[in-house]
Amino acid sequence: MKRIFSKWLIPIMIGTIGLQIVCPTITSFFLPTIYALDNRESIGNQGELGRSLIPEVQSSDLGGYVQLAETSKTGYVGETVIVSFILSDSVQSVEMILPEEAMIVKEVLPADVEVEKAHDTNKWMIKSEVAGIRIALPLRFEDKGNYEVQIGTERIKIEIIKEEKAVSATDENEAVTEENIVEDEEIDVSQVANAEETMPETDRIEDSQKDETNTSETTLRDPITPLDEINHRDVSNWQEFMLALVDPTINYINVINDFESTDNPTAGLTGVQGNSATSNPNGGAVYIWINASQISRKLVIEGNDHQIDFRAVAVGYVNSTFNANTPWDITFQNIDIVHGNYYGAMNFTNLSGPFQSQSRMRYHNLTNAGNQLIHSLSTPVILSGHVTSHQVVTYTSRSG
Repeated sequence: MKRIFSKWLIPIMIGTIGLQIVCPTITSFFLPTIYALDNRESIGNQGELGRSLIPEVQSSDLGGYVQLAETSKTGYVGETVIVSFILSDSVQSVEMILPEEAMIVKEVLPADVEVEKAHDTNKWMIKSEVAGIRIALPLRFEDKGNYEVQIGTERIKIEIIKEEKAVSATDENEAVTEENIVEDEEIDVSQVANAEETMPETDRIEDSQKDETNTSETTLRDPITPLDEINHRDVSNWQEFMLALVDPTINYINVINDFESTDNPTAGLTGVQGNSATSNPNGGAVYIWINASQISRKLVIEGNDHQIDFRAVAVGYVNSTFNANTPWDITFQNIDIVHGNYYGAMNFTNLSGPFQSQSRMRYHNLTNAGNQLIHSLSTPVILSGHVTSHQVVTYTSRSG
């Protein structure tokens, strides 16, 4: 019996080893499936770092989740051109195809948006920390011509022209209007010529027009936008300023000191959405959304040549603030504004299109530095007096 077992044992062992050498595909056929299943089982037990190393499977269909604000645009050589688009609620990134001549102005991108160049020379991926938001892509071209930008499956045609800059003046004391940062479509230029018609006479405001509840001896400057009756409030800090904005009984905010937005810009405030900013990062972009019911009105913000540093904050309004009988009509006058938010220190971007169109933003004798003055695509903007805006990487704040 022992002889028979040993007689067959040796050929069986030799045959098994030979089979593995001659036919290795048998093992390779089964092992990858086992390994793949094991790997898939283990993913659920990995931490965030482990999961981040596993590539996500993405659909090759790039359409259906990008909406461009416009399909054509004109810009100038060497100046920033803004391409605005909206991502759907479930999307945080999208592929872009840019012409080789296009340069992304990364220093003015919002802090929560980043761009990454793909292996192909003209393909980029733009990513947002939040899904379903409007993204403003700043581009610059150094040569004139016609270009096409593709975002997802949407396309926009951009014509870049050379701007012939010429300055003529017949009177040194003539009011000069200069605004190079706000996009052309954001300004109702026809209103500028009529700005002087809204100027009141230069007589001082009578004491009877002042807020009777305010016992200060403040002398108010004439509002460039006429008010039937002046109900003013003096403000010297950020919280006082914001509380006056949401108070519908106040139509004249009188700034009596330089100040800046606080580290927690919504602390102590009422009438703002719960998702408004509670931090104020240097070099970032945060938002305060005012939602107090039907408080829109004609409002003058008199700066008295003081400065407000909004820092990273953009103040915006939602539809609940709108009163059809008294649409928003906000005037900034005799003031210096500095800030770092692409959407401007204050805007109507989150109002619906019709509400934006009925609203007005006026600037009279104003200087703006940092990021662009305003971004509200459907809002008429009226400029008068001396208005300057400089888009720069850094700015100087009087508040330190």
